Amino acid sequence: MGTKNLSAKPAATELPYEISEYLKENFREDFLTEIKKTTTNDGKVIYKVDVSNEDQLYHLKFNSKGLLMEKEMEPILELDIDEYGVVD
Repeated sequence: MGTKNLSAKPAATELPYEISEYLKENFREDFLTEIKKTTTNDGKVIYKVDVSNEDQLYHLKFNSKGLLMEKEMEPILELDIDEYGVVD
């Protein structure tokens, strides 16, 4: 399923209610890092939401009705100051 170049960055208040509720229930203390609304080639609306906490970055994909379609996560790597030194 391809996507068109029709994408926008909606404010968190423009998300469907179901997505907002999912985020409140599952990521209460975490941070929204990106929200993107995309339209696929066949006209379906997809919301892509990135949420981070202290050690994980979550990539979430919702359909236009606010149902979670995909959830991926990756560790957030911190630089080891001893290894890389301090930048002045």
